[in-house]
Amino acid sequence: MITALLLSCLPSVQSVHAEDPPQPEVIFTRPAQDKVVPAGPVAVVVEFDVGMDARSFDWDQGNIPEPTKEPHWMNDTIWSFSAVLEPNTTYSFTLNPGQDQGFVSLNGSPLETTVVRFSTNELTTENQPIARHQVAADRMIQALQEDYAYRAQREVDWTSWEKETQAKLYPARNSNDFAKVAIEQLALLGDLSIQLQLKEDLSPTYRPTVTPNYDRRRTLGLITDIRSLSASVMQAQASPTVGYLTIDYWNSTEEVDSAELYTQALKELEAGQGLIIDVRANRGGDLDLALAMAGHFLNDQAIYGQTATFEKGQVGNPEYLAADPERPRYNKPVAVLQGPTNMGVNEAFLLVMQQGERVRTFGGPTYGAAGETTIVDLGNDTRLHMPTMLTMDSQGKIYEGTGLAPDQVVPWAEEGDPVLAAALAWLETQ
Repeated sequence: MITALLLSCLPSVQSVHAEDPPQPEVIFTRPAQDKVVPAGPVAVVVEFDVGMDARSFDWDQGNIPEPTKEPHWMNDTIWSFSAVLEPNTTYSFTLNPGQDQGFVSLNGSPLETTVVRFSTNELTTENQPIARHQVAADRMIQALQEDYAYRAQREVDWTSWEKETQAKLYPARNSNDFAKVAIEQLALLGDLSIQLQLKEDLSPTYRPTVTPNYDRRRTLGLITDIRSLSASVMQAQASPTVGYLTIDYWNSTEEVDSAELYTQALKELEAGQGLIIDVRANRGGDLDLALAMAGHFLNDQAIYGQTATFEKGQVGNPEYLAADPERPRYNKPVAVLQGPTNMGVNEAFLLVMQQGERVRTFGGPTYGAAGETTIVDLGNDTRLHMPTMLTMDSQGKIYEGTGLAPDQVVPWAEEGDPVLAAALAWLETQ
């Protein structure tokens, strides 16, 4: 009897072991789940039915704009972030995706993987343009007003251009539309160095049509003893007594030290009467490599240009650009072939080469580019790339990116390689 009474007073096994805590649930979202809401700025809110550990969260953005205010806990049941929604778009994001357990209740129970989803309609609440594109347009205009180095050199009615640009960009429906119109407007400035980036895609704004003054197949038919030294360098003979070296890009790799490659090639070609360096296909690359090559043809340091920062409408103190004769000297006459597709770093190479004692350039004016650019984040998935540093020649004349003329202009022809022929004719007289 006593035993039975004692047993009846013992707690059940089920009550000894605590029950598993219930999993938290999402009880409210704003915008509401699967609802259509106006486009424009919005505070996205997720509310839970129990207190949550506000020290952590895990989410996958999915198709949602980058938050304008980072996700944060407002209290232990409400998590929120701010964003700007595009019109006519379906958005979604996932809480606790996969194995992630960042959303967890105060009693340690994780939220099940939860997808929040909503859409936007065609227009904003006030039937007005989306604010973020207005802000982006104004940021772009302000950057061009304050820090665009070549503003004074452009023949542009800036007041009219700015008003027209605002009128066309303010109504942009999304970032793609904004980028398309911005590129068209920036093209009116006629600057080769201004580009617009949409997410990861970088697009030129102004690109004049040019006709190359070289045809690789034709040239190969006129030279002999051709040897490929690397992916961008080829050595040959333009004639029995004139060497030929073409450099398509100023580039080194882990496998090839191009500076040493140039030195070795010049050593092998020095036995001839002269040398032709063909950079007509070269569009730039590593400035140090270009200057290292040019250093083979200098007796003294060559000042080939100046740069000066441009900020808040003010030009800073100029800094000189120089190349040094740090490599073994090549003492024979050199003809350099240039053309309308040359730009950037390759133009620096040509500027130095024009100061060489026994160097002459042949071909056509270069493509032209203003030099180093700065990136301005416009805040709507787009970025403006523009020059904020003035580039000048050694005498201080501003280089406007209009192209560098050769010592001897050689018109292109439908047959043969007239630029190569002109260079050979000159070398025969040296």
